[in-house]
Amino acid sequence: MMEPSSFAGFDRDSFQLFRDLADPVNNNKLWFDANRWRYEQHVVGRMRALLQALKPPAMRLNPHFDFSGKTNGNFSRINRDIRFSKDKSPYKLNYYLYLFDKRRSRDGDGRLYVGLSGEGLTVGFSVYGQWRRKTGDILKDVLKKRQQQQPALLEAFLRRRITAGRYQSYWYSMAGKEWTQQAGFPRKPDQWRALLGWVVRRKIGLRAACSPAVLQEIQTIFRDLFPLYLFSAAKEPSWKKRFASLTK
Repeated sequence: MMEPSSFAGFDRDSFQLFRDLADPVNNNKLWFDANRWRYEQHVVGRMRALLQALKPPAMRLNPHFDFSGKTNGNFSRINRDIRFSKDKSPYKLNYYLYLFDKRRSRDGDGRLYVGLSGEGLTVGFSVYGQWRRKTGDILKDVLKKRQQQQPALLEAFLRRRITAGRYQSYWYSMAGKEWTQQAGFPRKPDQWRALLGWVVRRKIGLRAACSPAVLQEIQTIFRDLFPLYLFSAAKEPSWKKRFASLTK
């Protein structure tokens, strides 16, 4: 596994592994066990190195970000829970790194994230509500209340960072019993009430993801979107002052 200080971008096999897993012939325990070394070295190893490389700049954004390196904390699981999935293949086709406030759970906070799949990287911010009862509902308790109280503050930020085309945004609502993805972000009161999840991100292709310069690009995206994290999830009274200082 890579040393924490050695992150210099991803490599082609970081992505090829998931392309191979996308073939149903390969998505099984026998194939994965034979290729586990690829997963440990090119996916887990690279992501752990990235987490350590991100620590100094991320701690300047929020000194309470979690850097424990735990699976189901900073990192997602590769195994799929097939009990609740229509897709019964045992392995997921992506892998995620998350930054969230260690004073809360990952499910009870907004997250800055890096996602890796066969197509490349996605880097951005996400927040979900009604995830697990024990974590509370960050959308209801923080984001939706602030949006009602200070809509102009959020609208100005979104206009500068999102609608200008710098980032892709989409959100989720419920249609029948299915989560449904909506393009953009909520604009009307009934859409904000229906909001179940929100993602703002930028895609990074394979060539750029394999360059050492990708670390700086990820840091820039996190810095750009951290004010959205503050607005959506931060509970400290000083959040608004910090938001203003980062969006001048």
